Amino acid sequence: MTMKFYKTVVTIEILHDETTPTILGLDHAAYEIFEGGSSGLIDIGRAEGLTREQLIAECEKHGTDPDFFLGFEEENEEAA
Repeated sequence: MTMKFYKTVVTIEILHDETTPTILGLDHAAYEIFEGGSSGLIDIGRAEGLTREQLIAECEKHGTDPDFFLGFEEENEEAA
């Protein structure tokens, strides 16, 4: 059984004044939106299906080893 792969793009928009510190990461952005002094909008885009080749290209952009996903795919094929 071949695994299916997907890509979802999440966009975070933050409104703040000059006293709000620079956003340092995803967890900091969430804190500023939900607990801090910023207003935020989180848009979770539609999941887009990827071919095996597209997955490999996306992993390369992220600096991620595609074997993280493809190793699971091979295990599923062996079990089938």
